[in-house]
Amino acid sequence: MSATPILVGVAQLEQRSTDPLAAREPIELMQDAVRAAAADAGSSKLLTEAGAIRVIRGIWGYQNPAAAIASAIG
Repeated sequence: MSATPILVGVAQLEQRSTDPLAAREPIELMQDAVRAAAADAGSSKLLTEAGAIRVIRGIWGYQNPAAAIASAIG
């Protein structure tokens, strides 16, 4: 298998809530973005076939957001 990364689908989500109590958690938005990217690629099967999930460092308090996303998408 090649070590060359391949991008097959993309997605972007925005949250414009002015009410912090109604705002969704960043991890929920990340999970939705992953699902939307798989839909963009035309294959939800990609969710279970991904070799790795990487998340940039953010200001959230999640210990391992990539593992949380992997668990949520199967």
